[in-house]
Amino acid sequence: MGGIIFYCCLFIAVGLVYGDLVIEPSDSSLYYIGRVDKSNALQYNLSWPGVEIYLEISNSSNVHCLMSSTKDNTFNVYVNDQYVNLINITSSDIAAYELVPGGLDPDQVYTVSLRHRNEAACGLVSFQGFIVEDMAIVSKYSSSITRRIEIIGDSISVGFGLKGTPPCLFNINQEDTSLAYGSLIANALDAELQTIAYSGIALVKFCSNCSDFIDGYNFTSPAVLPLLYPLINPKLGPKSGRWDFTEYQPNVVIINLGTNDYEHPPVPSQRLFINRYVQFIQFIQSKYTESNPKFFLICGPMIGGPSCLYVETVAQLTNSTYIDMQNILEEDEYGCAGHPNVLGHVTMAKLAIPVIQDVMNWN
Repeated sequence: MGGIIFYCCLFIAVGLVYGDLVIEPSDSSLYYIGRVDKSNALQYNLSWPGVEIYLEISNSSNVHCLMSSTKDNTFNVYVNDQYVNLINITSSDIAAYELVPGGLDPDQVYTVSLRHRNEAACGLVSFQGFIVEDMAIVSKYSSSITRRIEIIGDSISVGFGLKGTPPCLFNINQEDTSLAYGSLIANALDAELQTIAYSGIALVKFCSNCSDFIDGYNFTSPAVLPLLYPLINPKLGPKSGRWDFTEYQPNVVIINLGTNDYEHPPVPSQRLFINRYVQFIQFIQSKYTESNPKFFLICGPMIGGPSCLYVETVAQLTNSTYIDMQNILEEDEYGCAGHPNVLGHVTMAKLAIPVIQDVMNWN
């Protein structure tokens, strides 16, 4: 009964035409990459960057998605893996967004996908499903990709300001995780990618104005990555559910942390930073016993000096591979607030790809 009431209200709210078909978020034909809260079958919630949703469809000339967001969020739209559109989720009320303005050929089979461009700081997105024509044929999407990568980091890994021209600060339209180095690495190595990254986040150092708590620790946005890491939706803080790590077991874990620990004083001691980093890696390893991933630890390109020596020490202590990205960017490879731009992320990816290929034997 609850579902019937929900969809009656939905049709009124978004002005759907009688006979249109709503594909619920929990429909088994849909495929998700990234952390999504699936506790409510009628409304899936997400906030981490890079979350992807896949739909395989034919016999429908148009597709809409039903979404709402607590703040503005943007999604790339792809048809058969080709970029076709950008949608901006601007309303906290459920709204229908047209995905392919030029329409689809009903006689063809298409894979339509969405990819979240922004980070959790941009708010919580609710996905209520897809709208297609009533005679549409929806097939179960199955991915042929067997390689999986997880990247853990801060604003660099999110893709903060990569589309901006300095001087510039934060703007959601200048942030696009699909163009960040993690995505470029995954694309080059034919791997799925899960991104756990948050601008301003550190490994050890807390913010100076924290008011909320998780398990006795100060929590705000940002807190420290090890506290946010187990959460499905970090923007919800203590109210967020814990992620089920069995849903995504990566072969490769890439970590790029430390920039926000050492960018400004006070900074953590060498001993504290190394110990916390090792402990964090051990925690991740305990969650990925099935895939037993290889770890790659990056330092740079926005910081260098002793902190990179500390990261290199952690790599040695944990049998991880260290990737040095200090001072690799050219003058024209910077975007907003000293972050790498699109070209800078290409430079980062080009440095990392052969290293990962060699260790993983992914040729």
